[in-house]
Amino acid sequence: MELHVMDLCKSYKEHIVLEHLSFTAKSGSITCIKGESGSGKSTFLHILSGFAKADSGTIITDLPKMEFTISCMPCGKVLLDALTIGENMKMVCDTASKAELERYHIGELFDRYPKDLSTGEYRRALLCRTFLKDAQIYALDEPTANLDAKTADLIVRQIKEHKNKDSVILVASHDPRIFAAADQIVYLEKP
Repeated sequence: MELHVMDLCKSYKEHIVLEHLSFTAKSGSITCIKGESGSGKSTFLHILSGFAKADSGTIITDLPKMEFTISCMPCGKVLLDALTIGENMKMVCDTASKAELERYHIGELFDRYPKDLSTGEYRRALLCRTFLKDAQIYALDEPTANLDAKTADLIVRQIKEHKNKDSVILVASHDPRIFAAADQIVYLEKP
């Protein structure tokens, strides 16, 4: 599969966020969206995921529109506090189990609640939740943000392990570890 981003533009009132963004990402690859804060990394992922609309430009794949799925790891807190981590996982994958969470080194979190997790545990749970969904496109927004080096290294390793020939992984990041793991880096500058 190939994902083609062509001449994508986005503004908020008179503030230009994305200006003529174009690139291609291929299955089996990690593409890092790199840029300083405010350069449009998260905005691009929001457009890709359908949470925002571009002013102009297109995002297409070589698959029919209804034959691909996107799984997102947002930067913020999105797990449901009233559900355990295991129950949150089962919302995207009916067969999610404690053993499956062990692959992400979070099996011990299965019966805990999101509000009881550290930042690193929460980020690992979000990554696991994102990758439990069988998708052709994975959109990760700052997966290593606010983490210690050991936890960030673990997350980068898990992203690399998930890279396969059937999916595209897009990662918005400031982290040099992500840059090193990427097969392609797309640089965004503030317009």
